[in-house]
Amino acid sequence: MRTVLLTTLLFILTFGIISAQETKSSATLFSKNPEQLYLGAVLSKKSINTEKHEFKDIKTKEKISLLSTTFKYEFPEIVPTKENMYQVIADELKAKGAPTSSGIASYSFYPIRNLEDLYANFGQKMDLGKWFGLDINNKMPVSNILIAYEIPLFDLYLDIAETGMMNYREELTKLKDDDLIYVMSITWGRKALIFVQSDFDENSLKVALNRYLNDEELTDEQKVILETATFSYNIFEDIPLELENPNPIKTVLNYLSGPITADNYGAIIHFMADEIDGSTYNNNF
Repeated sequence: MRTVLLTTLLFILTFGIISAQETKSSATLFSKNPEQLYLGAVLSKKSINTEKHEFKDIKTKEKISLLSTTFKYEFPEIVPTKENMYQVIADELKAKGAPTSSGIASYSFYPIRNLEDLYANFGQKMDLGKWFGLDINNKMPVSNILIAYEIPLFDLYLDIAETGMMNYREELTKLKDDDLIYVMSITWGRKALIFVQSDFDENSLKVALNRYLNDEELTDEQKVILETATFSYNIFEDIPLELENPNPIKTVLNYLSGPITADNYGAIIHFMADEIDGSTYNNNF
């Protein structure tokens, strides 16, 4: 009986450790260096969880077909380069007009138990000091809530069944490098992650945030909760926002609700990649 109890206890303890250390996976990735990102770009899998994604200088003469779920746009075939991709985007937006938003951005709350939980919103390991202004050595306060907003505006993805794409993939296969993946799709838009930390309890913080975001009147205690909270953010675009004011969240919301034009349609909010064999790449972190 004691042996059975001991075995059961060891199983429970081991399972708990495995669960706590469970690896997360994501097919949707934040671009750490979007200035190098384009459809068909080849990069190293090993670099995804490092400080910067490593792109490979691989050239081809094959032309690939671009598709979009934004049906008003039609894009010509291109040789995969950053210049070619952005040229056909500029031409099509000039001809058909700017992408349109489906409406006001909705938000979601995510309780954060440790700072590494934030990785899930990027699909990879991140330098939280660089991307969120957080010091991972600081003790976390009582309550930590992530507010996530996202407004996808338009996307592009590769037509994998098209001859040029199959030829391109064959060229990559001949390199015999299992570390390589290629960019399969890119989504542009506006996205914001707002990390709120407070010494008040989590439920009180959530209620205060909800009332604030819905323009409802705050109690005196709720005003104190928000006035004493710490706000960190990432808007996935290189535009500095000043949060040192009485309405830090509204500053981010004003950015999200700004005019959408053919010259200002946000930034790359995420991309997906494929293995050389055409299967979807999932990053473990």
